[in-house]
Amino acid sequence: MNLLLLLLIYHGVTWRVLNQTVGIQVFYDDGTPISYAIVNVESEDGKKFMEFEADSLGRVFFVPPAKGKWILKISDGMGHGVVIPVESNKPLKSPENIPPFLKAIIGASLLWGIAGTVFYFLGKHHAHT
Repeated sequence: MNLLLLLLIYHGVTWRVLNQTVGIQVFYDDGTPISYAIVNVESEDGKKFMEFEADSLGRVFFVPPAKGKWILKISDGMGHGVVIPVESNKPLKSPENIPPFLKAIIGASLLWGIAGTVFYFLGKHHAHT
C-alpha cells in the first residue's frame, strides 16, 4: 500500500517514542512471569494516581505524568508483590503533531477524492438521462 493511501486511511492518529517510559517485568522466585499483576501507582505523598494490570508476560509500562517521585506497587493479589520507586526528572512534552505541509497535502487529497467521486456519479447520472 502506498504512503498516500495509508495516510488517507489512517488519518487523525500520530505516534511518538516515549523516552520517559519505565518498563518493568515482574517474576516469581522460580522465574515465572506474574501475568496480569495488579499495578497501583501512587504519588510521593501517598495519593493513589491510577491502577492497571501488567500484561500476560508480567510486563509493566508506566509513563510518569509529571516530574517527581512515583511509587509502583505491583501485586499478584495473593500475597506476592513488590514496591518500586520511580523518579521522573523531566516533565513530559506535549505530543508531536503532523507537520502543517503534510496536513495540507492530506486535506487537499481528501477534497480531491470527494470531489472526484461526486463528479463521477453526477456524470454517470447525466449520461443515462
